Amino acid sequence: MTEYKLTVRADQDLEDAYEYLYKLNPDAALKLLLALKKRCASLATMPGQGKQRNEFNKFIKVGGLRSAAEHNYTIFYRQTNYGALIIRILHHSRDVDQFFTPDSYSEQIVE
Repeated sequence: MTEYKLTVRADQDLEDAYEYLYKLNPDAALKLLLALKKRCASLATMPGQGKQRNEFNKFIKVGGLRSAAEHNYTIFYRQTNYGALIIRILHHSRDVDQFFTPDSYSEQIVE
């Protein structure tokens, strides 16, 4: 079975993106949310999409971090035995280095 799971932070990233865009355009916010979730599902079913992000391995001590783009967002994830663990979903304008440090990295999954 292939599925994706969101970390607590990735779930919050989705909520933040939706809420921000909803204030500007509710229809666009829903379309974005659906597109991001569809891309997450795709990452779970087709391993190895996107590019390897080995530059973060020295900081977070976890191998296999990858990223894939969807609209103006980058989805950071790892392949797992069940599919994909979505670590973060960040807007392209964000400085991703600040999100992948030992103090800010977490794989706590949404229950």
